[in-house]
Amino acid sequence: MLSTNRMVDSVSGLVEAAGRMDEHDRRQVLLLLKAVVARMPGARSTYESARRTLADGAGERIAPQALPLALEFLRLFAWLFAGHGDTREGSRCFEVAARLALRAENRVHSAIVLYQHGAYAAVHLPLTEAVPLLARSVRGFRALGRDELAEAAELTWARHAAALIRDGEVQRERLEPRSPRAARIVAAALMDDASSRGDLREATRHRDMIRGLPQEPADPVERVEIAQLLLAEAALERRLGDFEQADILLQRARALGADGDVGESRWQDFYFMRDLGMKAHAAELLEVLPEGPGAEYQRGLLALEDGNSASAVRHFEAALATTRDPRLAVDCKAMLGITHPDDRRAHRFLLEAIAGYAAAGRTLDQAISLSHLAKVFLITGKAKVDGGLPPEMVPDLRRAHRHLEYALAVAVEHRATGFATDVDQTMAVLANTFGRPDVALRHLSNAIDRIERTYLLLTSEERADLYLTSRSHLYDHAISTALKSGTPDSAMHFLERHKAHRFLREVPVTPPDEELSARLALIRSLRRRVRATAALTLEEQETLNRLERRLLAEADEPGLLPMSVPRLRAVVFGELFSAAEPAPEPPPLFEPRRWTGGTVDCENCRIFNKIGSRFCSVCEAPLTRTDAADNGEDAERILVAWALRRQGCELVEDERWEEALPVFRQAWDLSRGQESAFYVALCLLATGDPAAAEEMLDEALSDQFAELLPVWRIPVPPSALAEARREIRESPASAPRVARSLARAARSAP
Repeated sequence: MLSTNRMVDSVSGLVEAAGRMDEHDRRQVLLLLKAVVARMPGARSTYESARRTLADGAGERIAPQALPLALEFLRLFAWLFAGHGDTREGSRCFEVAARLALRAENRVHSAIVLYQHGAYAAVHLPLTEAVPLLARSVRGFRALGRDELAEAAELTWARHAAALIRDGEVQRERLEPRSPRAARIVAAALMDDASSRGDLREATRHRDMIRGLPQEPADPVERVEIAQLLLAEAALERRLGDFEQADILLQRARALGADGDVGESRWQDFYFMRDLGMKAHAAELLEVLPEGPGAEYQRGLLALEDGNSASAVRHFEAALATTRDPRLAVDCKAMLGITHPDDRRAHRFLLEAIAGYAAAGRTLDQAISLSHLAKVFLITGKAKVDGGLPPEMVPDLRRAHRHLEYALAVAVEHRATGFATDVDQTMAVLANTFGRPDVALRHLSNAIDRIERTYLLLTSEERADLYLTSRSHLYDHAISTALKSGTPDSAMHFLERHKAHRFLREVPVTPPDEELSARLALIRSLRRRVRATAALTLEEQETLNRLERRLLAEADEPGLLPMSVPRLRAVVFGELFSAAEPAPEPPPLFEPRRWTGGTVDCENCRIFNKIGSRFCSVCEAPLTRTDAADNGEDAERILVAWALRRQGCELVEDERWEEALPVFRQAWDLSRGQESAFYVALCLLATGDPAAAEEMLDEALSDQFAELLPVWRIPVPPSALAEARREIRESPASAPRVARSLARAARSAP
């Protein structure tokens, strides 16, 4: 067996040569070393001997000048073991090297070992282990004043930290990047992650940080990094409803070579066309995108846009069945919640999606699903109003209003203009149902304001017209609402705005000075080229967008937008114009007071549960305890059943299961309630009849999402019951133990 010193001598030539080579040749040396050692008799025991020698006190025999060689030797052996599939043994090589580096006179060796260990872990171990090692190496180089090494290590850390962020992982060791390039990579990942979670406010903050950093690529790798950043920023601008800015960013990304990442670039093109309303173009793009759950989900969305719910359901179900992405799975459930023909399954899908969004912190997506739920409440409530019930006596309308108010607040907070427009339109329908056209017109006016601002910033005439045409029904809604309310001036206002939309793109304001006149002249010149189908260069498109954006900002200040009928006439005919006083806010539909209408609302996920629920059926948060029965139930039978359950619980307390079972059965026969079914199942488990117990649990669970308002009156959360059922199925003999465990949990329930 070779001693450590002889072993070091035997590879010293290779190590010294590797130190003078580039990374490719260094790998060739590693392969040669691997081949040599693989042929050595007792290679494993040789390594073990070397590792022990280096790790314990005997390693002190190694001369200080030989320490760098010994460290490099350990690094090469780490990669050798990784090649044989023993990645953990390779990681232990670096641990030995780290202890050995402490003996070196130059402290930089410790930081180098950390960096090498981090680079190794990034390839062979989870990134959650690699990123903290790289962060520690950066701090080590900084502390030693080795700025060049720190910057290089920071760039490696940034790339792997960005991948970790995009995977939804939380960094355990945070590091503030100092180099602009590393800061840009990390901020782009944070923006991308926040945008994918629907936190557009946080994503916008990171976007603003990135905009202050240089974006001139110094090498081909940085060129790709900036292209990926531009794609992420384009995705955010699209979600914010700024389609023109998104288009400019997509073009800049392509100019930097984003087409090298064909999949991401084409996906962004598809999303852009889909959200802009160009469905035919979006469908064509989808056909050339890679097959998979994501493409299947998008086909479902396009089918839903075309009004083909049956096809949409098939696509959403296929995507849900094949995806491994938990985010996409929740999105599929959300869409099945508004498309599935089976009401019970639809309710379950939608409520489970809301729970998933709440758990993942996807506030905007949760608000979107709550707005979908509000539409269901609105439909059921409107049917009751059509049947002769006064709107103020319909609880479903109040629930719809609560969900829509929350959704609109979230949309405005996150600057999600498209979603806010959709919520305002639904709010208008709700207000009309209550006979409040004043409130309806306020919401419709807000929605049209957003649409016109987006329309005015679109450079392409074709895209602008398609965008406005796909949303022209809002003008019709506003005009009809104004006419029904007896306010023809308001109807004329919306009619004039609709007719004058192309004129608005020409002269948003009257030029009050020479500077503005010059800017308007340039805008008109560029617009004439657009109408003549002459394509603008990217620089010209950016110039036009910047000028019009500035023009709109200036028009906002004196209250010139949205453009009223008097303002339009002033621009067209030169009539005198004086800004009108802002209209007073109409009183709200409902007084701001707590009102449940036979429900208890969950403060965590904002879902209404049936009164009497112990836990939220959706997110399992404990609810305020209520004992009221459902309307229509016989109060006497309910009270008797409650007394019987209380008597049975006293018997369960003493584990007198056989005596408790008939008591709970009697309660079940009286009320058929969830709690009675649960306790009957508990007694059956304890007495060794898991098959009958499971039938009773099915009875209890069938009520959970049977109606639009979920209910969970069982004193343990749904997940605890699901876990108990899984354990019983795997091991029926565990039924008595499971029963005792559930009984303890029920006793400690709030």
